[in-house]
Amino acid sequence: MSLCLPSSVQWQLRPTRKPRTHSEPPRPGSHKKNKRGKPPRKPSAHTVHGDNPTSTGVRHEPLEGDEALWNIFFTKYSRGRILNLTVRDYMLFGALSPFNRHIVGGNAITPAWILDEMRADYPSQLVKLSKGENICLQDTTLLHDRIDPRLPTIWGTVGNRAWVEPGFEVYYFDIHLHTTCIPPKPISHSYTFIAIPFAYLDPQRAPGKVYSSTLGQRQVGTSNVYVRPLLEGEEEKQDDKDERALDDFDAVAQQWVSEMTAL
Repeated sequence: MSLCLPSSVQWQLRPTRKPRTHSEPPRPGSHKKNKRGKPPRKPSAHTVHGDNPTSTGVRHEPLEGDEALWNIFFTKYSRGRILNLTVRDYMLFGALSPFNRHIVGGNAITPAWILDEMRADYPSQLVKLSKGENICLQDTTLLHDRIDPRLPTIWGTVGNRAWVEPGFEVYYFDIHLHTTCIPPKPISHSYTFIAIPFAYLDPQRAPGKVYSSTLGQRQVGTSNVYVRPLLEGEEEKQDDKDERALDDFDAVAQQWVSEMTAL
């Protein structure tokens, strides 16, 4: 099968939206209000924790690229349509893909998608992922590569845990649709690995044996917190930003614990 999509020259991006930098940590309380006044989509109750998880809506940013073409591409090729899913039914995350050759460090040897920040108007620190969640990962760091521009994007369902590393748990990922090129073309394979930071996982989950690092993750100071690897061209000294991200996470986590205790 073939899908009539425009050439890479015609593949329209949205220049008006300021792109997120993966090195910038998410800020609690930075979510925006729905300007249109429409009720937001409802996430699953076990995914988002808040004052009222069953009625708290999460409005995601659109995928990078032409949204109409993404919808056509997804409708024609995705296995998610069997489950009556649309592009908007997946939680959207920025990520580093296994195709990213700009990752710094020799210990990044596992071909896994590494989750970064959640691309939604909701504090990402309050999102807890588990088996069965439908998520979409997109690596925008390769979009403006001078040699080989790409936009790796993948939709699928979180599977079983495979193993644990410092700061991350690696899960099997059941693929619904996968593409790397511009314009998008489907890649046919059934599963891959995704690395989920501890911050996106239930703190009450069953612990697992921690193996040595294979994702290229970095330790924050002398703490037990690990973050994604650096990319070429990013600042070498990330200590200040990482420490701020750690402080922000601790503040939001404490707030969430207080709310849950009150309930």
